Amino acid sequence: MNTCIFAHQTWNTYSRASITVEASTGVLTIKNNGATNNIHPLPDGVSTPSGTQFPPNLNLVTWDSHTDPENLQNWPRRKKLTRSAAPLAVIFSISFASSILGTSSSVTAHEYGVSAEVMSLGVALFVAGFPVGPLALAHVATILVCRFLADMLGSGGLAVESGILADIFVPITRGVAVGMSATIMNFGSIIGPIAGAYLVARYGWSWTAWVTLILCGAVGLLCVALLRESSHNRILMRRAARLRRETGNPALRARAEMGFAGPARFAAQVLHQARAHVLKPTAILPFIAVGLGVLTALGLFSLFTMTWYKRRWMAAQKASEGESTAARIAPEDRLPPMMLGAVLLPPALLWFGWAGHAHWAAQVVACYVIGLVLQIIFISGIVYIVDVYLLNTMSAISIHVMVRSVVSATFPLFEDPMYQTLHINWSATLLALLSAAIVISPVLLRIYGSRIRSWSRFFVGGI
Repeated sequence: MNTCIFAHQTWNTYSRASITVEASTGVLTIKNNGATNNIHPLPDGVSTPSGTQFPPNLNLVTWDSHTDPENLQNWPRRKKLTRSAAPLAVIFSISFASSILGTSSSVTAHEYGVSAEVMSLGVALFVAGFPVGPLALAHVATILVCRFLADMLGSGGLAVESGILADIFVPITRGVAVGMSATIMNFGSIIGPIAGAYLVARYGWSWTAWVTLILCGAVGLLCVALLRESSHNRILMRRAARLRRETGNPALRARAEMGFAGPARFAAQVLHQARAHVLKPTAILPFIAVGLGVLTALGLFSLFTMTWYKRRWMAAQKASEGESTAARIAPEDRLPPMMLGAVLLPPALLWFGWAGHAHWAAQVVACYVIGLVLQIIFISGIVYIVDVYLLNTMSAISIHVMVRSVVSATFPLFEDPMYQTLHINWSATLLALLSAAIVISPVLLRIYGSRIRSWSRFFVGGI
């Protein structure tokens, strides 16, 4: 305790009072007209806010200063990167596990005497997290139920990791960190089919499960070693509880205690028709192309964040110098890459669909462009959600994961009929038309985003 600030008292009121100070706690005891009043000193990082939104006599526990070492955003860069490794490994393992079984669907369908559509539930159930379709045979049921349980038990990592990164990194580096997590999420879905193709061809389909088990076991040990509480609200609540014990002041409270709210799938689905019973190791070039596009998208979004976005943020910081509140910029400033990606996606899909009659390399290059634009849209969307809800990031990302998973889980169920009926060229045209129909949405969000955000009581007001 470095300072003693006494709040809500006027000295003239106690001009004739008996005053004593407890040396060990610093509590000021005032006896006046038979009444006793204890006034508690406020430690660093405690303020006495005013306003109708605060209870009377509240001592609000916050960070001591902008350099408070308990604030995760003040950690050294090496510590931030080390602690970020565990959640990033979790999302890689989950996305890897979601896609690796898809390469063996034809083999397992033949082995257990069921249709390929039934075995496609192995992907659908993992992505959606709820059972779809009849489970007729015991062995097939075991596989599908285990896939469902794997998703149910692991899906929390997809929501929690974005919240952890939002807690650790400041706005500039947060965009890069969350972009990297979004890239790793999809990169796992790209590596899964590549690994699965070689495992099925060389060792049999059961090794897709063994490799997943080994990977997830190693990631689990990494989490035990590195994961710690990162929520700013929880850390401040623990600090407030500790200060209440140390000072005896029951008015010390954290803000959260006062009721304040704090493209790989495309490749796996579109290229399903290119697999004849089993995805051959030589047929993985499109997956590699999508993976390179995903990595390029991360690089481009990071470049955008460290240049245009950083200049906007620095200008806001400079404009707020001398003000009591920190500078905030609109989350919509994260959206320009999404706007560009939305414009490029329809022609990229048409390129892929109608390049089949040309050289095979044309479709591979189209896969690279599709991976790039899908991922840059995805990264922008994830970072935008994090910036909008910030203290409520985990809840917001949980809803995002749920909606995205339900939509993604439907694709393995209708992709075969669609491509068999429309073939690749017209199927890609249909997807291009759907993407063109919503190309205006990021532009509208950029223009009217602030008005839309004002409808939510969970919005934190910028970053």
